[in-house]
Amino acid sequence: MTLYEFNLLDHTKQLETIYSDATFSDNNITKVAICNLYALDMFFVELTYNYETNKVDEIKSFKTGNLFLYYVIVSFKIILLFSNYIYKN
Repeated sequence: MTLYEFNLLDHTKQLETIYSDATFSDNNITKVAICNLYALDMFFVELTYNYETNKVDEIKSFKTGNLFLYYVIVSFKIILLFSNYIYKN
């Protein structure tokens, strides 16, 4: 499936596709929401879950851009912290 084909799907079909075909990659937890990142074929999808409604508020699909860079930077920071911990111990 391409990014374009995914974007043509309605909300329900997008969720079905993510839950059946995508691979969980990362998440970001804030005070108001949980954002889960999934890899699907050659692109990524971010699901934003609202704590109050217990539902998916937003689905963002992307290949590049600021959202992609955010997850790359966060993952890189975690790798650096972990490697420093191992090196010190």
